[in-house]
Amino acid sequence: MQFLKRRPYTQSVIILTVLIVFVLVLSAFAFSGNWSMLRGFTVGSGVKILSAHERPANVLVVSVASCNSDPRLHSIREGDSNVRIKVVSNSWPFREGQDDCADGVVVQLNQPLGERELIDGHNGREVDVRRELRINRAEVRASDRMVLYVETCNRNPQIIVREESASEVRVMLADYSVEGSPGVLCSESTEYSLRAPLGERALIDAFTGLEVEVSDLTTRGT
Repeated sequence: MQFLKRRPYTQSVIILTVLIVFVLVLSAFAFSGNWSMLRGFTVGSGVKILSAHERPANVLVVSVASCNSDPRLHSIREGDSNVRIKVVSNSWPFREGQDDCADGVVVQLNQPLGERELIDGHNGREVDVRRELRINRAEVRASDRMVLYVETCNRNPQIIVREESASEVRVMLADYSVEGSPGVLCSESTEYSLRAPLGERALIDAFTGLEVEVSDLTTRGT
């Protein structure tokens, strides 16, 4: 009878010992950084979207708060006023917060994002979106200075590509969407400093690949 009474206690000790050994093995792998044998323990969980970049052909490239964690699109829902995207990535034991980088995921939309908001399906928050902008026209104001015009409102367009050669000048503008009045169009401009006078060189919109119409204001009145 005494042996039977002690048996449950013995089983508890064995189970506790196994658990301790298991935790010690996991800890050893965690500190050594060798997870190749433990990939079966990864868990897919929602991850925060940090920002997004709108590209041609209805493509979004989203940056997420994970590092080398195999992020993937979990769900996407396109509506008239917003697009909701949820990204999941592998959750690695003991590794959260140790790597300082951001993973990227390519998302294909059915139609351009346009003025629709991009919503993070993980936390319900709106995501900042950088958009390449189509250059409508340009003005040469001085031998080394141009003004580029785009159809945006209060988005502070920035030059992200500038390449000059003997035959052409290639420029790309982008912006980050901000809170405002959706659907309202106005004209914004940004200044471009030339390394050499434009002369007979073509001005190319690097986003569309098309030549931009240029007005030379330096020749007016002469």
